[in-house]
Amino acid sequence: TERVNSSPLPAGRTRLNQGDRPQAWPLRLLTGSRTDPESVPPPSRMRASAGALFSLALAAVVLAGCAAKSSPTAIHHLLFIELKDHGESTSLKDDCDKLLKPIPGVIGYSCGRHVDTGRAAVDSNYDLAVEVVFADRSAYQAYLVHANHTALVERWKSRFASMRRFDFGTE
Repeated sequence: TERVNSSPLPAGRTRLNQGDRPQAWPLRLLTGSRTDPESVPPPSRMRASAGALFSLALAAVVLAGCAAKSSPTAIHHLLFIELKDHGESTSLKDDCDKLLKPIPGVIGYSCGRHVDTGRAAVDSNYDLAVEVVFADRSAYQAYLVHANHTALVERWKSRFASMRRFDFGTE
């Protein structure tokens, strides 16, 4: 015989039939609660908890990262620049930020001055470091001839005491 709970339900809640009862773990994921499935509102009335939303967002990021493994190798272009006039590093940084970051194909960008961390083994022989990241070789090649890049080089090359360039890829 089927036993029916005849206790009154709170307003807005309906009783689930045995065949409609969801598994407890998805309810815990959505509600953050360890309650009995019968006491949970129907899916149309459930509100996802912050923890559940975070879990879903994290899963999306992980899946996107897995999909990205099949994309081409990213190229990191590193520059370590020493200026003839060390006091111009702020102006050079401002120009790099304004001109390099918005170039199409740039998927990552960072620019800054040396940070003294108290470690003698860290090379501090530069005024400004620039990192520009590209999705692939074609984006890198397009960057090299882009008007913003060539204008920056023309404006600053006579003021460079030295520049070290490094390119590396990631998988």
